[in-house]
Amino acid sequence: MTKLLPRLNAAQVQDLINLSFEYQINEAKNFPSALVSTATIGASGGSRVQDRELKHLCTTIRTIATDFGYPDLKLTQRQLFEVEVAVFLADSDLFESGEGLRDDVWAFIATVLLPDIVIWRHDIKSSSTVVETDEKLSTNHFKGGVRNTFQRLWLRAKALDRGLSNAKRWELLSTLTEDALVQLIERPSISASSRLSVAIGEGWLRHSKKSESKNMEPIMRRFMVLIRRLNEICLLDYFDDHALTETIDRLFNDASVKN
Repeated sequence: MTKLLPRLNAAQVQDLINLSFEYQINEAKNFPSALVSTATIGASGGSRVQDRELKHLCTTIRTIATDFGYPDLKLTQRQLFEVEVAVFLADSDLFESGEGLRDDVWAFIATVLLPDIVIWRHDIKSSSTVVETDEKLSTNHFKGGVRNTFQRLWLRAKALDRGLSNAKRWELLSTLTEDALVQLIERPSISASSRLSVAIGEGWLRHSKKSESKNMEPIMRRFMVLIRRLNEICLLDYFDDHALTETIDRLFNDASVKN
C-alpha cells in the first residue's frame, strides 16, 4: 500500500526558512517537531506514514552525515556522502510509490525533517539568512525540484541504477562527475527513462576512459544537446541495446570533435 508522506507547498517553505537556523535545527532534532503540523498529507490513496518511519529516515541520514564530519566539520568528501544518501533513499520503501515524484514531499523532508543537513551540506552560515540573493543560500536547496538537497539524489539513484543483479550496481552514480549528473538528471525528457539514462552513463564512462586528456564537461554538454535533439525525432527507448549503444557512442564522438 502507498505510504502517504507529509507535503509542504512553496509558500510554507518560504515561511519556514525565514525562521532562525537555531530554531529550525532544534525543532528538527526534537522529532516529531511542532513544525510537522504545518504540513499537509493526502486524504486518500494510501495510508499515512508512521512517525517511526520518518524518524528512521532522519536518523539514518544524520548517521551517514556524521561519518563525514557532521555537525563539527565541513563536508569535504561530498560525492561519497551523496552517493551513500542516494543509495539509501533509492532503497527506501517510502518512495516506491508516486510520493517520491512529488516536489512538495521532498520540500517537507528538506525544510522540516532535515534542515540541519541541508545547511551543513551547502555550508550555509548561521549568521546569514537563507533568503538572501547569494546563490549558495538559494531556496532551491529546500523547496521541491531537481535542486532539492535530497530529491536530486533520489532522482540520480533511480535513473542510474544498474539493477539488483549487477555487482557494480551503483558505479555510474559514484563515477559520473557532478556536471555530468546535472546535465543528465535536469533533462526530464531523458532522465525519465532509466534505461536511456543508464545507457548514457555507460557511454560517458567508456568515453571518459579513452579521453583522459580531455575535459569531459564540454563534451557532455554538447552530447546532451545532440541526444535531446535526436530523441525528439525518434524515441531512443525503442532502440534495441546494440543500436542504442552505437548511437550513444557516435554522439559522444561527434561531441568530442569540437573540443
